[in-house]
Amino acid sequence: MKVYAKVHALPLLLVPLFLARFIPAAQDSETGAIERAALDYIEAIYEGRPELIERSVHPEVHKVGYSQSDEADFPIRPMSYPRLLDLARTWSQEENPPADALKEVQVLDRFHDIACVRLTASWGVDYMLLARSAGRWKIVEVLYQSNPDDD
Repeated sequence: MKVYAKVHALPLLLVPLFLARFIPAAQDSETGAIERAALDYIEAIYEGRPELIERSVHPEVHKVGYSQSDEADFPIRPMSYPRLLDLARTWSQEENPPADALKEVQVLDRFHDIACVRLTASWGVDYMLLARSAGRWKIVEVLYQSNPDDD
């Protein structure tokens, strides 16, 4: 009788090992969705496609950053959602970025329904906080800094 019990217990012990195979796949798909939101953001600006901002950025986004100007070194500059949409419509026409313009996305951390991303672009670096809502990752906070002048 003891042998019978051990033989049937073996499949039950293997179930967690079998299920563990699928956890990294789920994590990879979430990481991919987070990366896609950040790529939507940068591609919207590079390619003049504001509909990608609508897809990837929460309308109540809080975006603030530091960009170099003549009057001071890196003064703080807020950017509203409407201004971000406008930037996506016009920046590529003004700056004419090359097809291979810098766009690197690093998912720094994820905890359930929140994530932190570093985006490196031709203009500088954006740190983003994202949240998953209704099954979609959206950018809710952005802190950016433009590249310093190379004097």
